[in-house]
Amino acid sequence: MIEKISEMKKALDEVLKNGISSMKCYCEMQSIFYD
Repeated sequence: MIEKISEMKKALDEVLKNGISSMKCYCEMQSIFYD
């Protein structure tokens, strides 16, 4: 059970990291368009 939780936490961390980097990318794209 504990292992499952740490696996899920790892997956969530990955999703968050990916989400943050894609948000940054999106924001950069937006700033390019609005310059």
